[in-house]
Amino acid sequence: MSLFRKRYRGQRLRDFSVRESYSNPRSRQQYVTFMFDLLAPGYDLFTRWFSFGMDQSWKRLVVERAASGLAPDAAVIDLACGTGEIARGLAERQPNRAVLGIDLSGEMLVAAHAARSTSGTVEYARGDICALPLLSGSVDRITIGYGFRNLPDFRLGLAETARVLKPGGRMVVLDFFKPRPPLWRAVFLGYLQIAGSLGGWIWHSDATTFNYIAYSIRHFVGLDEFVRSLESEGFRTVGVHPRLGGGIAIVEAERLA
Repeated sequence: MSLFRKRYRGQRLRDFSVRESYSNPRSRQQYVTFMFDLLAPGYDLFTRWFSFGMDQSWKRLVVERAASGLAPDAAVIDLACGTGEIARGLAERQPNRAVLGIDLSGEMLVAAHAARSTSGTVEYARGDICALPLLSGSVDRITIGYGFRNLPDFRLGLAETARVLKPGGRMVVLDFFKPRPPLWRAVFLGYLQIAGSLGGWIWHSDATTFNYIAYSIRHFVGLDEFVRSLESEGFRTVGVHPRLGGGIAIVEAERLA
C-alpha cells in the first residue's frame, strides 16, 4: 500500500463537503488532490463508461492536434496528466525526446507509472499547474485534459502555461464547459449528476464520489469566456472543437510573442 493510500485509509469523499471545499482556493486544491488520490484506481474505466467511450476519441484528437507540425526534439508536457493516457499518446508521436507528464495527485502518478507506452518515453513528476517547476519559454507544446476546471483559479493556470511556453508554442486543452443554452445546460448537468452518483455506487460504493463533476462545471465558465481568458493571457486561439453542445470542447491556442 502506498503512502497516499495509507494517508487516506478509511476516508471517503462523503466525509467532506464539496460545496465548502470549493468555496476558497486553499481548500479546493486540497480537496481536488485528495479526491483524485482516491479515484485513481479504476479511473480510466469509469471515464469510458461515463462518456459512452467518447472520452477516447476526444483524447486522440488532443494528441493529433498537439502532434501536428511538432519537431522531433520538441519539449512536450502533459499537465493534469492523470494516468498518462494523453502523455503516452504523445510519446508515440515523439520518439526522440521524453514527454513530461505532471500531476499533483500522487496516486494518479502511481497508475501512470504502472502503464507502459508502446513506443517513446514518458517521464512523470508531481507538480502544480499554477507553479510549474520549469523555466520560462522552455516548452514547445502543452496538453491539459480536464485540468483547468479544477484549479483554484484557472486564470492563474493560464498565466503559468503562458510563462513556460515559447513564443509560437501551442497548448491543446480538453475540458468540460458550462453550456450556454439554459435548457441544454440543465439536461447536461442533470445527466452528469445522476450518472456520477450511479458511477460512485458502482466503483466506490459511495454515490457522492463523482458529484464533483457537475458541481465543478456549474462553477466554471462557458467556452466563449474561456477563449476570451486565453486571449487576455497572451494566447491566440487557433482552433475550437466543441462537443456535446459545448459541454465539452478541445481548444487549441498559440502563445504570442
